Amino acid sequence: MTIAGAGEIAQRLGVRAVRATRTTEQLGAPAALFEKARLRIESARETALADAAEAHREMETGRVRGKVVLTVD
Repeated sequence: MTIAGAGEIAQRLGVRAVRATRTTEQLGAPAALFEKARLRIESARETALADAAEAHREMETGRVRGKVVLTVD
């Protein structure tokens, strides 16, 4: 699960945000594939950050194909 820009809100809701450092080269490789239509990112659904716990439980079932995108309003 990826949460973008959610730091303070995630903490308030009891959701742990994990950040990883990526190099320009690491980010560039998949971006180049995406631009050439050789990489497709599948999104299962979008849900509000407030429903993150429910989304996480759904993902743990192993029946979700793609990313569950959490939106921060």
